[in-house]
Amino acid sequence: MKNTITIFLFFLIFSNLSAQPSSFVSRESIFISTSIETIPYDFESFVIGGGMSFGYGTGAAVGMKLAWFFGLEGMNALELNVFWKYFLSGLNADTGPFLQLMLGPVIFNRMDEFSIGSNKGSMTYGLGFGWRFFIGDIWYVEPMVRSGYPYIISAGVSGGARL
Repeated sequence: MKNTITIFLFFLIFSNLSAQPSSFVSRESIFISTSIETIPYDFESFVIGGGMSFGYGTGAAVGMKLAWFFGLEGMNALELNVFWKYFLSGLNADTGPFLQLMLGPVIFNRMDEFSIGSNKGSMTYGLGFGWRFFIGDIWYVEPMVRSGYPYIISAGVSGGARL
């Protein structure tokens, strides 16, 4: 069974390297999206947030993401990440499975101690795996899971447009 799953994943990821169906583009693309995500920044309560990201590229894209997370017990976090996204379907792909490396600062606050310029910050970095599904020619949805520091695992979904 394990060998069957491995072979299936191999063909799923690498079957499109030489073919370029209509969902692939031969030009660079700009994309913008909003997201909702849950992340364990506070182990005492459920933490959820949202953000906005934009990027540029096809096959291998670069971009920035700004996200705000808040917990039920008053914890909140502001994340600013730069990312590099690599589509596993080839250098002309802008749909399908992808890996995403993220790096940037995160600033933590408690709502009862909130202040701009908090002294409770950290670097955050991680690796994510997701899948971009297009709805028509412009709109897309991206579910993604990521793991890194200072969190263990995170899951979310974003929706956006290719411009």
